[in-house]
Amino acid sequence: MLIFGSCAFIYGAEKALLNLCAALDGLYEITVFLPGDGPLAELLRKRGYRVKLHRLAVLSSPCSPARAAGYLLLSAFNTFYIMLYAALGGYAGIVSNSLLLLPPLPAACLCGKKHIWMFREYSPFSFLNRLLAGLALVLPGRIICMSENIRKEMFGARCPEAGDKVTVIREPLPFFPRLTEEDGMLRRELSIPRHTAVILLPSRIHPFKGQMEFLRDFSSVLKRHEVTVLLAGDCSPWAPKSLSYKSAIREVIMKEGLQERVRMLGFRNDIDKLLALCDICVFPILRNEPFGFALQEALSAGKQVLYYPSPGLEEAASAFRGQGAVALNGVSLETAILSALPLRASVPPDYSREAAVSSCVYKESIRSIIALQTGRL
Repeated sequence: MLIFGSCAFIYGAEKALLNLCAALDGLYEITVFLPGDGPLAELLRKRGYRVKLHRLAVLSSPCSPARAAGYLLLSAFNTFYIMLYAALGGYAGIVSNSLLLLPPLPAACLCGKKHIWMFREYSPFSFLNRLLAGLALVLPGRIICMSENIRKEMFGARCPEAGDKVTVIREPLPFFPRLTEEDGMLRRELSIPRHTAVILLPSRIHPFKGQMEFLRDFSSVLKRHEVTVLLAGDCSPWAPKSLSYKSAIREVIMKEGLQERVRMLGFRNDIDKLLALCDICVFPILRNEPFGFALQEALSAGKQVLYYPSPGLEEAASAFRGQGAVALNGVSLETAILSALPLRASVPPDYSREAAVSSCVYKESIRSIIALQTGRL
């Protein structure tokens, strides 16, 4: 099985890719194509999967005619290369793990391979969502959406038309072993005073994620209270808009004199330890998030979570029966955070059973659909 990813780091869609590989393990030999080396490739290799690094054409807003032309040329080359690679390698099928990764779809059609398109996100442009959804419905293959919110956002009134071609399979609930911060190792590493409260924003750096707005709204509170904010996440080195946004965040931190209060950690592979360290998690996301993978991680670790309400995040929080998650409906961010900080649970709830059950359901659902699609069932 060929699986194509669009990012070298490990965020929501990439964690979903890891779940997909684990679910198909033993049923297929798996080769994962990635656009560059990084934490995701390293982890896949450790788990025994074959990784092939290849520059991939990821759909984005064209900044210029030259960039648009470059995308089209790279897409054509990707399609031809993938077609030959899949045909000569004897692979059973091709899986695209990103809505914005188009070349695997025509390549699968040209070489007669089955194609499965994983919808992990959607574009902020509704016309593009409708265009891609229409393309997916016309061409052969199956579509798997990570959430009901993604299915509705992508297909809208065409949901009945999509029928059995589109299936919603939610990711298994994440589960972290109970960790404590009694030894203070991570606090010392990050130079956080012992009795300082910690607020974690575990999201990739992107204008839609709201880190800038959070800092602007909360900067006065940070100056008055013993609070440290950790921004855990980075942006793609191939995304100019996100890189500019990251630079702007640094400028705000410097301008407001928050260097001792706000730490930009970049990408971290120890999210379990960061969750154990923090008091609350905040998701100041400004758009309708496709699905709150990081929000579920925070809730599974027993953390208090504050988020701006949106269908995707509310769908993610519903798996935890509303425990620990607070939607900011008409409540100021400052009031909500200062109210939540004293509520850190000494014995967080245990979701291990729910995580185990959801993992089994996910594995069986994925294997049955993909095996049926590729003739292995």
